[in-house]
Amino acid sequence: MLARLIASLVFATACAFAGTATAQDGRWYRAESANFIVYGDMSDQQVRNAAQSLEDFDLVLRALMRQAERPTETKLEVYLVRNIRGLRVVAPGMSDDVGGFYTAGNDMIAAFSRYDRDMGLDRRTILFHEYAHHFMLHYFPAAYPGWYVEGFAEYVSTVEIVRRRATIGRPSDNRFAWLDVPGYEDFEIEHLIAPERVTRPTNLFMQQYYAYSWFAASYLSNTTERLRGLERYVALLGEGGDPVESFEPAFGITVEQFGEELDEYRRGGGRSRLLHIDMPTEMAPITVTRLPRSANDLLLPLARLRTSSADISDEDAAEITQAAQAFINEPMARLVLARLAIRRGDNAGARGHLDALFSTQENDPEGRYLLAKMILDETEELSPDEARAGLVEARRHLVRSFREDPNYYPTLYLYSLTFAGEYEPMSDDQLEVLARALELAPQADHIRMLLARELIRSEEYDLAVATLRPVIYAPHGGDSAMYARWLFDAARAQEQPQGHWRDRDTPAAVNDGAD
Repeated sequence: MLARLIASLVFATACAFAGTATAQDGRWYRAESANFIVYGDMSDQQVRNAAQSLEDFDLVLRALMRQAERPTETKLEVYLVRNIRGLRVVAPGMSDDVGGFYTAGNDMIAAFSRYDRDMGLDRRTILFHEYAHHFMLHYFPAAYPGWYVEGFAEYVSTVEIVRRRATIGRPSDNRFAWLDVPGYEDFEIEHLIAPERVTRPTNLFMQQYYAYSWFAASYLSNTTERLRGLERYVALLGEGGDPVESFEPAFGITVEQFGEELDEYRRGGGRSRLLHIDMPTEMAPITVTRLPRSANDLLLPLARLRTSSADISDEDAAEITQAAQAFINEPMARLVLARLAIRRGDNAGARGHLDALFSTQENDPEGRYLLAKMILDETEELSPDEARAGLVEARRHLVRSFREDPNYYPTLYLYSLTFAGEYEPMSDDQLEVLARALELAPQADHIRMLLARELIRSEEYDLAVATLRPVIYAPHGGDSAMYARWLFDAARAQEQPQGHWRDRDTPAAVNDGAD
């Protein structure tokens, strides 16, 4: 009750000052709720509405999956941009038809979405699709097949909430249309079940793969017997079963018969049973603030530097530098310039910007993390004694970062990484730190892989198997899925992995880069 009262007072205070914008205020607003931090290059009300929609969707998923309601320790950052140009600031070269993408990397977990009406899709649908992935990995990590991961996200993303009542199962007109395009008859049902066996997926294949994934998930949701089969199927995949060979033992029908059932369901119109969930009448507590003018030019470039390791051209670097120099005394500008300098190999310049940052924010978590990361990179060129001293110094900065923000998962991961190269396996305490990083960021494959590898080194094979199950059939796994399967097979055999993971015969999973 006290927490709700405080949240209400904060909300009221924010509203009271909402009309006092100054010349220093920028276009971007920031809305923070129990589970999300939403940034939007739009009106404050639009950003508030987006945060409310996401909180409502979170409640829908919890009710649907019978998951207890509790605020997350790591809030998902969501960036809403006006058009494709906004997405391209973060991910240059993004295709015109991409509506949004989700990333879970070393330094950031975030969703980016166009909030325009140019996509032919409801703008909330894109957001909901991405959050469904995030939610599933956070609360229900298991060996789900890639087609169900994508299909479930599509199935729930069309939810409608009217007068605080949610309706789930409305058809996706966009996906349904792709089932009838020319070339439909060339889509093989086995390629839905095992897309990694498609060596050169075309754009048509990818569109039909997503459409079929949605359609299959919709069909399962309306067929109790098949839904139970899915549970058995996930269990078999979790034990290392082949996606095709495990299908009939789990579902009681062959893959071909499943395709025939889908065709029959399609000819019948593919209408799913609608599910209704009554929502709480009380709206989520949301605090909206207006970001300074510097965010206009720096918020998305900073997100780019946090989410991508790709090279930055001289032209882009000069543009980002010029924008940051205009706001040189602001922490955001210092972080942008420090990250850019590190990316460009200018460690001395990065140190200067970080020192300036620490003069006003002594233990800034991101700043201390960046300094530690830079020191660790430099130790690779040092003598053993100098490298050991650098390692100790880096750990000291990471401890300071942790004390300032115990939930900043990049710090916990990097701290754990400093022990991964040791001759002896990690100690129990060190494994606990790494496990905590994964608890905060279960969507981050790199953390999951490191924890699994260290568990195997410690001969904790069963724990390693459980850790790896959610990623061995990841729909966008690529090399990550191949490496995970290499570790998984070794852990199931109760032995240390042999050879090199790239020597596996299993091809990488389908990866089109974005949803």
